[in-house]
Amino acid sequence: MNIAQKSSISNLFQKISNDKLVILIDHALLSLESAQNKLLQTSLREIELKGMKGVLRKAGTAAFHPCDETSLSSSFDLAFSYVLDTPPLDGLTAKGELGYKFNFADPSYLTSFPPEDDAQAYAVVHLCHWRVGGGRVMLNDLVDIDLQTSDALREKLGPLFHGEGIELFPFKKDAWLARSKHFKNLPSASLNKVMNDDVLPWLIGVSKKDTANSHPSLEPGIHILRRLQSEVQMFLYDQTDQVSTQNKVNSIWFSDTGVAPASWDSLERVSASENHEHELFKTTDAQILCLHELTKPMRHHDFNAWLEGLNHIDELIFKPLLQHPHLQIVLCGQNGFKTWSVQNKSWFQQSLNTIKNQLRGVPSTMELLS
Repeated sequence: MNIAQKSSISNLFQKISNDKLVILIDHALLSLESAQNKLLQTSLREIELKGMKGVLRKAGTAAFHPCDETSLSSSFDLAFSYVLDTPPLDGLTAKGELGYKFNFADPSYLTSFPPEDDAQAYAVVHLCHWRVGGGRVMLNDLVDIDLQTSDALREKLGPLFHGEGIELFPFKKDAWLARSKHFKNLPSASLNKVMNDDVLPWLIGVSKKDTANSHPSLEPGIHILRRLQSEVQMFLYDQTDQVSTQNKVNSIWFSDTGVAPASWDSLERVSASENHEHELFKTTDAQILCLHELTKPMRHHDFNAWLEGLNHIDELIFKPLLQHPHLQIVLCGQNGFKTWSVQNKSWFQQSLNTIKNQLRGVPSTMELLS
């Protein structure tokens, strides 16, 4: 974690209140494959996580919420709906709409395609690398891309998207926001579900993962988006500075479509760090702290960086919040998420609960994160 990230967390803490606080951490739970890594097992036996375990001593037992392997939405998407007490719609996370709402609140910002009876919808366009091999096409993350390169690429590709009725907006250095009628009610697979996997079963319009994704009414938009994806790939292939080499941008991925439910109207974003690794949201009765620092290390199977990020979260987030009166902890993984609650109880009740959990023992780090 660099100085800018630490400063961002420091600024974020100034905005955390004593209301209910939900800490939602992406890629905190280990997949079965990762949990079997011997070096990682050794490291996890040595890691202390005093802050996290201190919080969990006050909590009850964890509840596990499974995520279907074929679900288009990631476990983080499902957890976000869970903490907002709204039923999840598979592949319709509305994160694109929220991104636009929080970054472009001024409705006069964009005029090329005026909304037509609320027909416009939003998506996130991820910059990614498709690797061909062994008869499959695998979606890989980028090693890195700077904001200047991303902005220049968006300017070059803008006319191509515009010609298909899609407007692009800046969002993050490795992703853009898009607005078009083509995204209306169109389910799409989360990047986290497709990462390091074969893209074919997850493509928009492929019904292997979700039959709702191939509904006849969606076919015109599906055809346009699939064609645009191919055109972008050809464009990138012809760019001398974007040659399809290891982990260079050679494709895009549409995700986070869907319309935000009316109950999310009260949702506000209080703070966001660079590239949105830390985001603090507020509802009428709670705050939600979303942490994505562990995502890229886990995608790249960089367990040293993942452990370092976990330690930073423990030191900078959990330890300062040990005395917070009402916490909910949500750890997300590949196949589901775990939840713990620390209720605002009387001193006597809290002491009894702490003693009970100390006698029962806090789970080992491996058990906690699996």
